[in-house]
Order: sequence, then structure tokens, then C-alpha cells
Amino acid sequence: MITQKRSLRVLLCIFPLILLVIMLRNYSTNIPFMDQWSFVPVLEKMVQNTLTFHDLWVQHNEHRIFFPKIIMLVLAKLTNWNIYFELTANIVLGVFIYLIVVRSILKTKEIINHWILCILSSFFIFSLVQWENWTWGWQIQIFLNVLSVFVSLYSFCLHKNNKNGYIITIIFGIIATFSFANGVFIWPIILLILTIDPSISIQEKSMKFLVFLSATLLNIFLFFYGYQKLGSLSSGFQPWVFIKYFFAYLGSPIGGFDGRVSIICGGLSFIAYSLIAFKILFKKRFRTDGTLFWFSTSLYPILSGILSAIGRSILGYEQALSSRYTTISNMYWISLITLIIMFEDYFKVTQLFKSKLGTKFKTVVLLIVVVLFILNSGVSYQRWVAHYNDLHPLENELLACNESNFNRALHDINWLKSSLVELNNTKLSIFSFKREKIREVSIPSSSNIDLIRGNLSETSLTKNGCLQISGWVIDAERNAPVSRVVAAINNEIIMTSSMTVERPDIIAHFNNPNLLKSGWWLEISGAFLPIGISKIDLYGVRDNKKYFKFGTVNIQVEDSETIFAPE
Repeated sequence: MITQKRSLRVLLCIFPLILLVIMLRNYSTNIPFMDQWSFVPVLEKMVQNTLTFHDLWVQHNEHRIFFPKIIMLVLAKLTNWNIYFELTANIVLGVFIYLIVVRSILKTKEIINHWILCILSSFFIFSLVQWENWTWGWQIQIFLNVLSVFVSLYSFCLHKNNKNGYIITIIFGIIATFSFANGVFIWPIILLILTIDPSISIQEKSMKFLVFLSATLLNIFLFFYGYQKLGSLSSGFQPWVFIKYFFAYLGSPIGGFDGRVSIICGGLSFIAYSLIAFKILFKKRFRTDGTLFWFSTSLYPILSGILSAIGRSILGYEQALSSRYTTISNMYWISLITLIIMFEDYFKVTQLFKSKLGTKFKTVVLLIVVVLFILNSGVSYQRWVAHYNDLHPLENELLACNESNFNRALHDINWLKSSLVELNNTKLSIFSFKREKIREVSIPSSSNIDLIRGNLSETSLTKNGCLQISGWVIDAERNAPVSRVVAAINNEIIMTSSMTVERPDIIAHFNNPNLLKSGWWLEISGAFLPIGISKIDLYGVRDNKKYFKFGTVNIQVEDSETIFAPE
């Protein structure tokens, strides 16, 4: 019975992670999205061995994402910038966040029922409500920031008797600061906790305060040295707008995408937090290592919410509901729920106060939270799938000539198009197939190039200089279909096509129903073709990745929009 109960608890802990992995497996793409396109010049410098420290240090918007850039560069180097590996890194960071939270729960002496918090933390940390961060490799910065904040504060509050605790605090404080701009708040939080911690002697506190004050000033100086101030969105401080934005920011993990519900959740929870914070700040007996840790981890998202409200409340409180923010505001709910449970258990043990939260009231509150969480997860699922359906077609369209949907990946189409040329030249991301080596073998084939469209005559031009070639091919030696067709110039792959075109005529001719999808279609933008006269060799590819040539097309390219057949 005990084993079954334990197994159920473990299953509940890992269920959100399993669901998240399934979602990523089915609804993720290998397409750079929005800010990721600004990373292309850095990748190009990496390939050309011209990368400098300044490229890593320079701010992105209001952030200095030094450490996330290093991680993304390493992943890009190892995987030819395969976005799926960045998404995997987000999952790994999420798992580490969960592990440090669980470790903190087990380390907190005032917590009696560990399981309920471990289960709730899992549902928050792996929540689908933060779907934008899970589907966007660029958001490594937020997950790394949250992980670093937790590790830094854990080492400072719950591991301070270890001689390496404060060193770890400073190291991960630095990582938090230079992963996401909000990380700067880690330093004043540490100084506050150090000041009010009653377990440290005045002499020891003075020495440590000097060390952490120096670390604080140094990090703030480095962060703001050469800082470029961005244009302000503010048009004057509006207190009521600020308050609504702030409460919506805090309440969004529970209230989800309903602004009014999020404001109510954020407001009521902040009242509860304020009552607990008052006791911690002004009642010395409540300042244990555990209460100080969870107080500090809840203070970080509160300060982040204040900063966001100052800079962005002019956009309306609806902007605070963005799923990108919930990874940080999740910290608030995990910490607040832990503090509420801690104080209730503490009061019962010491018999200082009687709990004011009746069983029925707690049940109703918990039921409301669970229902809201489930509803918001359903909405998040729908938005996640819609986002996938928007981006997934671009895996082929970005390689071709149809630009009608390019703005789904980036609003600045010209920047995206120039970035595509750079990726093509460096053979990264969706162009990584160009790194594949052609292993040609001599085997018989049956094939035909049915149509060559584009500007291959001297008098006709297609839109944007687009070369389109189609036909059919089979592996005649095995009387079997091929896996794909590739086009190559000088033995270097320039484009690839899956066998997606159905050809009933081929079935009839060869009397083989397995040859239905023996047709292929290639579209090549002039921007991805070399200037001058070229010979495009067409290859069929067997399942064992062996190539056989079945056709050739001669072209001459004058510029990205002028392609014709050479005389």
C-alpha cells in the first residue's frame, strides 16, 4: 500500500514533464523565430572564426545575455544550429529548476508534508501556460536566469554553513545577472537577507556584507558600463494602470489569459504575501533559514513584476499576460504556497496561533486553483498548436520562393531574407543539409524531368528569380521508390525534395503500387544559387543514403532575380 501511494506521488510529479515532452515532440519546429534571427550574424562570425568578446557582451534590448549566447553558440557548433537542441536545453534547464526546488523543499525544516509541494511545483515548473518559452529556443535566457536565481539563493540561505556556499552564491548570481536583465535584482535581495538574518553574528555579518556589497557594485557596474538606454514606452506614470499590470503579471500563472481573473489572483495573493512578509521582516523569531529562502525567491518575481510594470504598463495590462513572463511569476506562486504551508505548520507546532484557514475553505481555494490551472492549460494547448501550424510550413517555404508567410517568423522581411542568405552560406539551421556528402554509386534508374519552370529562357522571368524543376524517379534496380531527390552543383547539395508528388501513371507503367509517390518538385531561389554558369546535377537517394545521378540542368545566374539557360 505504501509502495503504491509512493508510486502515485512520483507519477504525479513527473506527469507534467511527460506531457511537456509529448507536446514538444509533436508540436515543435526547427525554424528560428523572431529574436533568433538577430543571432545569425553572431553565428556567421563563429563559422568564420571572427567572433569577439564584444559580440557576446553587447546587450540585446535591455539584457546582457552573455551566458545564454555561449550556450546557444556551443549548441549551434555541435548541431549546425538545430533549434530542436535548444528546445531540449530548455527542458533540461526546467528539470534542473525542479530538482533545486525539490531539494529546497526537503531542506526546509519547517515543511512537514513535502509531497504536496513537490507535486505542485512540478505542475508550475512544467506548465503549458509558459508555452512560448518552451517552443522558443531563444528563451534559454529565462530558464537559465530562474535556475541561477534559485541556486544562488539556495546556497546563500540553506547551504551557508558550507564554506563553498557563498562562492556558489556569487557565481550563480553573476550567471543570473548576465542571462536576463532582471538578474540584477539578485544582489539587493542577498544584501537584504544578509542584513535581517539573525543566525549570523554582527562581526561575521559585517565581513560578509562587505564582500557581497563589493560583488553587487561590481556586477551592477559591469552590467551598465556602456549600456545603451532604449526608447521609453512610458508616457507618464498612471498608478491604476501600473497596479493592474503588476497584479496581472503575478496572477497570470493561475489566471492565465483572462486579465480580470489574473488581476484578482495577483491582488489576493499579494495581500497574503504582504502579511507573511510583514512577520518575516518585523518578527525576528520567524526569520529561519527556510522562511528567508522562500521569502527571497518570492521577492525576486515581485521585483521583476514591478520593473515590467514600470516599463510596459503603458501597453495595457493585457501585455502582462504574455506566456513569456510566467516562467518567472511561477517562482512567486511556488514560493508563496510554500510560505503559507510553512507558516501554518509552524503555528500548529509552536501553538502560537490557531490556523485561520478552515478545512472547507482550503479545499475550495485549492479546487478553484486546480480548475483555473486546467482551463489555462487547455487554452495554452490551443495556442501552442496554432503557433506550430503557423511556423511548420515555413520549414519548406523558407527554402523556396513563396514569401507570403515569412512575417510569421520575423516581421522585418528584408532582415529575414538577408539572414537566410547568411544561413545558406554557412550551411546552418534549415540549410544544414548542405553539409551532407554525396556518395554516388552507379545503379540503374528510371526517371524523367517533366518540367523546368522559371526564367530558363532569355525572355521569361519568374517572380523573385525562382527556378522550379519537377519530375519523377525510381530505383530501377530494386523497382522501388527513392527516399528523396537532391540537386547539387559541383558535388555540393543546394536543395533537397521529399517524394511527395503522387504519380498514378508510374504505378501503371511499372505495375507496382509502391511507386505512387515517385514524383518530386524542387523550387530554388536565385538568392541561393552561385553567380555564373552552373550545372545542376539531380540525384535520387536510396534509404541507405547512396546517391545515383539521373539528370542535369544547365543554368546561368546573373543576380538573385535573373536566371536563364546559357547559350
